[in-house]
Amino acid sequence: MRREPLSAVDAAWLGMGSEENPMVITAVLSFAAPVPRAALVETMTRVAESPRFRRRVVRAITGAHWEDDPTFDVDAHVTHVACPRPGDRAALEEVVSDVMGHALDPLRPLWHLTLVDGVGEGGAVIARVHHALGDGIALVSMLLGLAASDATLADVGSARPPPAGVGDLALAGASHLATLGRLLVMPADPPTPLKGALGKRKRVAWTDALPLDRLKAIGKRLDAKVNDVATSLVSAALAEELERAGAMKPGLEIHALVPVFFRGEGGLGNHFGLVFLALPLGVSDPLDRVRAVQRRMTIRKEGVDAAVSWEVLGAMGVASPELERIGIDVFSRKATLLVTNVPGPPVKVPLFGQTIDDIVVSAPNAGHIGLGVSILSYAGGVRVTVAADAHLVDDPARVARAVERHYAALDARVV
Repeated sequence: MRREPLSAVDAAWLGMGSEENPMVITAVLSFAAPVPRAALVETMTRVAESPRFRRRVVRAITGAHWEDDPTFDVDAHVTHVACPRPGDRAALEEVVSDVMGHALDPLRPLWHLTLVDGVGEGGAVIARVHHALGDGIALVSMLLGLAASDATLADVGSARPPPAGVGDLALAGASHLATLGRLLVMPADPPTPLKGALGKRKRVAWTDALPLDRLKAIGKRLDAKVNDVATSLVSAALAEELERAGAMKPGLEIHALVPVFFRGEGGLGNHFGLVFLALPLGVSDPLDRVRAVQRRMTIRKEGVDAAVSWEVLGAMGVASPELERIGIDVFSRKATLLVTNVPGPPVKVPLFGQTIDDIVVSAPNAGHIGLGVSILSYAGGVRVTVAADAHLVDDPARVARAVERHYAALDARVV
């Protein structure tokens, strides 16, 4: 039986999963016409030519490894459901919310598709893939290859650090050790209604498509990236949410964990580190808010924070479960949410015998983090998805609508 060891970093993401945060990436693909189950199964049979999609994870004393599933059957990884009436976006969001609360079967390859009929005149496919298989960039790249599309992804991220391992922290130099020390003594985020004990019930909602060209133009005017602009909108929406709950105080700041992808990495797997970004909740001017995010993010990216977190993840991946849990505990208490940005295909791509009309994605959280915001561009539009524990954010659609309003306000200021 063929086996493949998990990389240290992939093993770390595997170990971060819990009943409350199962570490599963969720993508929702929408189509103008219903998707035939046969077309979906045929396509996923081709996907399973990639070994990881037909291998399960086996944990052993020597470490976790991928192993061929002797009973692998694509059809066993597909569920077929109907979207409740009226089949609009809110109804689909309810279906996705329900699906997100279920863990993947650990005895099978770590992916599952839910085929949804009755979404308007068309259909949708909810694809769930465990983070141990790969990060968002790797999975979108695989989608492009599967769709036989000529589209290419934008070159994002930073130069990759040296290979992660237990000895790396001692060998990485004074700057890495100093950064690790700073991260370890960094205080936990303050208690707010957005942070608390986690449950299994999730809720998710997403924005209308924001025009990518306009976000780029705004970013160029303010010397910022699209991610800076989008994150500033998220900051404004969360400040509004905290204000609504009576929890917004002068000087209040919460941190977002932001992935920084490493350039030049191919294939499945996880190729990114994490940085802590303090959101400028108290900055009310839309232009100043973008500038504040850009300035803070630049400082984090120009440092070695992402490289150090990559090294820590590698060390966690080969540590005992107890030490790994301590590492997750220490780092996840210092942030309130995850904000991830994945550049998707710039044009619409075919799949399952038709064209994907729209894609939204939700990255998983880890440890004590119960709120995640995922930013994905596709075919000229940018969707911002808000996913949270139901008792932390009872109506993520309210946050999504706030992001749209703050975009309109920012757009009106930049001519």
